[in-house]
Amino acid sequence: MFPRHFHHFCLAETRKTMLRGSGIAALCVAAGAALLAVGAMQMAQRVGTEAQFNGLPLDQLVEFSGLKVCSWALVARNFYLLPLLLLWAAGASFAGELRNHTLREALARPVPRWSVLCAKLLALLTLSVATLLLTGLLSATLGGALFGFEGDWAPVVLGYLASFLSDLGLVCLGILVALLIRNVAGVVVGVTLFLLLDLGLRLALKLAGALGLETAAAVARWMPGEALAAWEGFQGEWVLSSFIGLGVLIAAALGLGLLRFYRLDVP
Repeated sequence: MFPRHFHHFCLAETRKTMLRGSGIAALCVAAGAALLAVGAMQMAQRVGTEAQFNGLPLDQLVEFSGLKVCSWALVARNFYLLPLLLLWAAGASFAGELRNHTLREALARPVPRWSVLCAKLLALLTLSVATLLLTGLLSATLGGALFGFEGDWAPVVLGYLASFLSDLGLVCLGILVALLIRNVAGVVVGVTLFLLLDLGLRLALKLAGALGLETAAAVARWMPGEALAAWEGFQGEWVLSSFIGLGVLIAAALGLGLLRFYRLDVP
């Protein structure tokens, strides 16, 4: 059962998260991704009859539609910068408050520690939802007004929903690292290095799979980086193993984070 006034606590955490530099930057990048997609589509349409790719005019290779703009915007939104800002926000919410001793004020209240972690997690996920809505609605509105609303929007909408799940996994991973190292920059760098290592291992395993070692390719499909990229299925085919791996990653990171939070000595 949630403690009394839990919703007020969540609102206060959400306000802090949104007004931090990481939150404001994330919203700006989300809007920028939508505007970038619209601008790229306009440029492609302008040079479509002149520019060629593999001997074909660009306007024969690109679908000029609001649907495609919304799709491009999602890819731009998820391309490194905004995920890094979500990690920064997670680090600021935990490691940053541990460093400046403001987390002690929250834990001094007569509420269970899990409710504090839950409120902070909900605030971070609210930031994720806000960025997804900003990117999606802005790109769909501007793209549709300029290029039309025709097409099947269901896969793109599912892509945005799947991106929220990927954000959840990334945020939970960021929270766990923030509780372990207590350094905001360290959270961003640590998770980035972990994912780069994961990428290198996956490439090596996929190469081994291409050379005939089927077990290696199967292992690569269940690694964290593959799970966090589950949203990419909207561009082609959804991969069930990626979503299962994402669920395992979320459960493991959140469970270990909660265990660490309960044992945390807050100065």
